[in-house]
Amino acid sequence: MYTREVNGKQLELGVSGKLYKDALVMFDRETGTLWTQVDGKALRGPLLGSSLTEVPAMQTTWKAWTKLHPDTLVLRKPGPTRGSGYDGYFRDPSKRGLFGTRGDERLGGKDKIVGVHDASDAVAVPQAVLEKKSVVQFLLAGKPVAVMFAREADTPGVYRAVLEGKALSFHARKLGSETRIEDIETGSAWSPLEGKAISGPLAGKRLERVPYMHSFWYAWSAYRPATRVISE
Repeated sequence: MYTREVNGKQLELGVSGKLYKDALVMFDRETGTLWTQVDGKALRGPLLGSSLTEVPAMQTTWKAWTKLHPDTLVLRKPGPTRGSGYDGYFRDPSKRGLFGTRGDERLGGKDKIVGVHDASDAVAVPQAVLEKKSVVQFLLAGKPVAVMFAREADTPGVYRAVLEGKALSFHARKLGSETRIEDIETGSAWSPLEGKAISGPLAGKRLERVPYMHSFWYAWSAYRPATRVISE
C-alpha cells in the first residue's frame, strides 16, 4: 500500500493494463507516469526517478479485521460476490504469473513469504518458518525488526523491535493448545495483529508498524534479487 502524494501533489492512480516482471503496472492521470505495483517506483514518464511512499497495511481475514476495527466501512461493488477468479492460479504451484517468471531458486516460486525492505536492505521470511516459530527477529539495515504470526488469522505483523528507545527480544511460549508471544525483557504478552502488549508490565504499549508485503517468493525476488532469506 502506498500514499498517492508525490512532490507535494496528490495523484489519482489507475490500472494501465501493462505488466512489468509479471506484476501490475499503474499509471497516474495527472502526468501519465507508469508505476510498479511491487516497489512503487516510476518506470516511465515525467515522474521517472520518483517513488511512492509505502504505508503499513494488513492482509487478513474479514473476521480478524472487524474484531480489531468493528466500525469499518466496506466499498461494495454492484452484484453478488462469487469468490475469486484466481483461485486456480493460487492453488497451482506451477503457475507463476503470465510469463512463468522463474525467480530465485533459494525457495519455491509459489512459496509465500513476508518481505520487508528499506533503501539498502531487503529480507524475506518464509511463511512456513513463521508457522513453525510464530515470531522471527532480524536486523534490517542494522535496526531490529520482529515478524509475528497470528495463526488463527493466517496473518503476519511486522514491527520495530524497539520500545521507548530500548530493543526488545521476543519468543513464543506454548500454553496448552495456544502459543503466546512474549518479550524476554519483561514477560509481557503481545498481540501479533496489533503489535500491542496485552498483559504484563508493558500492557497497553504499542510497537511501531513496518510496511511489508505478503507475497509469492518468485514475485518478490524478481524485484529484489539481493534479498536475504531468514530460514531459522
